[in-house]
Amino acid sequence: MVSRQAELQQIADKLALAAEGKSQLIGIVAEAGMGKSRLVAEVIRAARQKGFVGYGGACQSDSIHTPYQAWKSIWQAFFEVDYESSLKRQIRNIKSTIENLAPSRMPVMPLLNVLLDISIPENEFTQNLEPKIRQSALHALLEDCLKATAKDEPLLIVIEDLHWMDALSHDLLEQLAKALANYPVCFVLAYRPPQIARLETPRLEALAQFTKIELQELTQTEAESAIRAKLAQLYPARSETLPEGLAATLIARAQGNPFYLEELLNYVHDRGIAPSHLDKIELPDNLHSLILSRIDQLSEAQKTTLRVASIVGRLFRAKWLTGYYPELGAFPQVKTALDTLESLDITPLDTPEPEWVYLFKHIVTHEVTYESLPFATRAQLHEQLAAYLENMYPESLPLEALAFHYGRSDNQTKQMEYLRKAGEAAQKHFAHAAALDFTARSYLCSRTLKRK
Repeated sequence: MVSRQAELQQIADKLALAAEGKSQLIGIVAEAGMGKSRLVAEVIRAARQKGFVGYGGACQSDSIHTPYQAWKSIWQAFFEVDYESSLKRQIRNIKSTIENLAPSRMPVMPLLNVLLDISIPENEFTQNLEPKIRQSALHALLEDCLKATAKDEPLLIVIEDLHWMDALSHDLLEQLAKALANYPVCFVLAYRPPQIARLETPRLEALAQFTKIELQELTQTEAESAIRAKLAQLYPARSETLPEGLAATLIARAQGNPFYLEELLNYVHDRGIAPSHLDKIELPDNLHSLILSRIDQLSEAQKTTLRVASIVGRLFRAKWLTGYYPELGAFPQVKTALDTLESLDITPLDTPEPEWVYLFKHIVTHEVTYESLPFATRAQLHEQLAAYLENMYPESLPLEALAFHYGRSDNQTKQMEYLRKAGEAAQKHFAHAAALDFTARSYLCSRTLKRK
């Protein structure tokens, strides 16, 4: 990473403290495009070099009311849940982990269902627990597991897009940060500044081990270094000397935003223009237009694949695309389009086969792609996706996802049904804010349907 050297050094110092048993909580704060994800990637690389074992999760805009959404991928990796194996084998593996790390917590193992998205049968102890007690017992199990693990190796826990974190995930984060204050654990959180007040972040910032790192616009020197690095990637045969006027033109347009800088150079490269001939091309006026222009350069198959994927979310499974939108063609055709999008660094592969999970590299690209769809098209695609998920997972319906997707469709009967069910599930997990939101929206749907 050619820029953000001061921030990298600050983080390296915090990792060293964490490795000594002085837990750290690092908040990386910046607007979209300022380099949060890239800095997080460097933190992960540096932590691995120091012997940390890492786990990562990310919040999504459609999961603000999904209990523990931010933590699901973290705990699924921690307990090594293999969704291709049988439930019996999954339970056996989870049981083995708990026996090794927190044997006294074995009776509450079924409470992991909400985190692991599996169906461990309730037992005599858990089936009668009140919601608040269920939450406390689950958190105690997770706390003990991390403490036992941290005794053997330092841990890095990364959560991105914290501004979309659900309330229960935030409560768990706060509890673990306090409980592990004297353990070799480093929490790294990345988020945008405006919306975070919703989560009462001062509760985290008040902790002694918290450090806020606010990313500012790139300086002239940092921007020039970033341009050189990107040019070396796109034009490996050219010299390292920057063409006259190139840096000034790009920096003036991007205003110190590293993602904007990178996309400007991608735009020039995609059109086959040499960086020394920037005067031969008219650059888009803003980042939104720039991303749309880049999408327009794709083939029809690639554009359609990208737009269909944007309905699912920033993170999406390839098989869902063909499943809910058969017009894309068979899986090999979709995979070919995704391979190209990956090579263009638009949607890199996140999880290889058999899952084939992809990720919009930048949240702005996902947002612009989604917003480029007409409202009626979005509504229809959300309904198709929800119907596919209903049929695909009848034994373990993703209630919050169904409430979200039907909620953005015109199918108000299904909206009402899944908003109600999601509200009931949220109440069971002591997610009061989510329960109130889902229930209120379900009620409004019922009123609308009665008037028709």
